[in-house]
Amino acid sequence: MSCIVLQLGQCGNQVGQRLFDTLIEDNLTHPNQTKLTVTNRSSIDDYIRDSLDKFFIQHENKLTARALAIDTELKVIEQLMDDKAQSKRHWHYEKKCVIEGRLGSGNNWACGYRNGSIAEEKILNSLRWQLEQADRVDTILPILSLAGGTGSGLGAYAVEIVRDELPRSFLLTTIIVPYTSGEVVVQNYNSLLTLSHLYHSADAS
Repeated sequence: MSCIVLQLGQCGNQVGQRLFDTLIEDNLTHPNQTKLTVTNRSSIDDYIRDSLDKFFIQHENKLTARALAIDTELKVIEQLMDDKAQSKRHWHYEKKCVIEGRLGSGNNWACGYRNGSIAEEKILNSLRWQLEQADRVDTILPILSLAGGTGSGLGAYAVEIVRDELPRSFLLTTIIVPYTSGEVVVQNYNSLLTLSHLYHSADAS
């Protein structure tokens, strides 16, 4: 059973990337070796194999994250891909599952939600591609921040359309809650609007 991660907004992409890095560190690093090859199954126990299969597509000794990386700002995605290219960790994102915009959301929930409708077809096509790579998907894991515009607005929209697309899949939303006094003036409004939508769309947050 597999898990597909939705990285939404700058915060969601940063946390999602770190999640996959941590999975690699935990599962492919050995105290006496810098790396264990994926093909060397005799040295990897069932737990590690299941963990990798759950979060990565394995093909020709390469690991591809079961993830969609989504943001409305080009610089966020460019930074994500640059960091990944410079990283020594042995996994990558599927290019067709990296969705970028050029307008941004300006910390505005409504703007982010509208951008979600613009990106809907790309999101669903990328999601369907990920579904085709798995024997079975039991969990969708959206990661988003409540404070900004993309993570909150587009994130709320994305969770809604995923719920409509996959009504029987378990939607476990990971939300990053802002400090009581943060740098985004409208973060309280963004948080309230997002939570009101996730309440109806997600199974748990």
